[in-house]
Amino acid sequence: MDKEQIKNSVRNYIAQNIFGNKLPNDFNDDTALVSSRLMDSISTLKMINHFEDELKIECKAHEVTADNLDSVNVFTAFLLRKLSK
Repeated sequence: MDKEQIKNSVRNYIAQNIFGNKLPNDFNDDTALVSSRLMDSISTLKMINHFEDELKIECKAHEVTADNLDSVNVFTAFLLRKLSK
């Protein structure tokens, strides 16, 4: 998957699993997800598990932080780093 495919997949996951299939009008790729509490720890872990399975990667516990997950752009960059290893 390339960057745009991953970003679209992250957006779609968030739309379906956080917002009930439709992103709010004011949502953008820099909208804070974890630090704003749109996503709690359970939804964060579910998202991590989904992308571990989809992309065949492994995330370490210390990597599951807002620094790596707080927006579509931040999470996409994190996933790309994991894929490049």
